[in-house]
Amino acid sequence: MKKKWIVMIVVSMLAVLFAACGKDSKDSADDQKDGTTLEDLESYLLDEGVLSGEKAEADAELMRAEDGVKYENSNVEIYEYDINSDTYNSLAEGASIGFDNAGPFSAKAVNGKYVLIATGEVSQELVDAFKNFNR
Repeated sequence: MKKKWIVMIVVSMLAVLFAACGKDSKDSADDQKDGTTLEDLESYLLDEGVLSGEKAEADAELMRAEDGVKYENSNVEIYEYDINSDTYNSLAEGASIGFDNAGPFSAKAVNGKYVLIATGEVSQELVDAFKNFNR
């Protein structure tokens, strides 16, 4: 009987050990992005010379994002999302979303937890710089 208990304890410990080791590559990529902020991304795009105009607060709550900014002269809104949210997943998969009589919106580009929404014509240089941030 004592041997059965020892075997059960060892098997349980192994099960916990193997469960803790399981981490997919998407999580690893997202972990690298977690050390950045929306302000870091903004500064990078401004330094690259692809973002212009006055910064304004975007309606992050409406877009169900954690934070957001918009640059009307560049025709973009940039949002930071919880990567586990349904809204983020829809945008990352290429779907259009709409809320409270606003929209539809779709992502021009996605980079980690950040989503670029075009509100008009957007330069390819801006899109490329956005995609290359933190790489």
